[in-house]
Amino acid sequence: MNQTEMELLYTGLTKEKAIELHRELWGWLAEHPEKGKNAWPKWIFNGGHVMSASCLCFACEYALQHMMNISSPNKYSYFVAEDLKCTVCPFIWPDPRGCQIDEDGDTTAGLFEEWANCFNKEEKIKIAIQIRDLPIREEVDD
Repeated sequence: MNQTEMELLYTGLTKEKAIELHRELWGWLAEHPEKGKNAWPKWIFNGGHVMSASCLCFACEYALQHMMNISSPNKYSYFVAEDLKCTVCPFIWPDPRGCQIDEDGDTTAGLFEEWANCFNKEEKIKIAIQIRDLPIREEVDD
């Protein structure tokens, strides 16, 4: 990632770049099931060159930037955008309401929460791969 790509996290992360970085991060997590997202060596705070992202998630960062896009006639405050960002997540999660919600509406049991709370190495790898390979939500644009 070069300086221009680093600036994207502050000036406009594209959907394409968010997907690329998401897949790279979750691929690394599948290869390192004992690690958390904050351990990814490419984060700038770990000596890498990738600036931090909302929730250490490129999908969340993209969605938040999308909601707060200053060129949009419907600008949102940060707090409103934070609450609505799942509606413009570039990925299709098993529950359409987002990564932290399961089919029954439990906000602590979604696919991401399942990964975060998993202690079985093989299962954690499978979940990380599932998150890495989430289908793309085509109706969400840059």
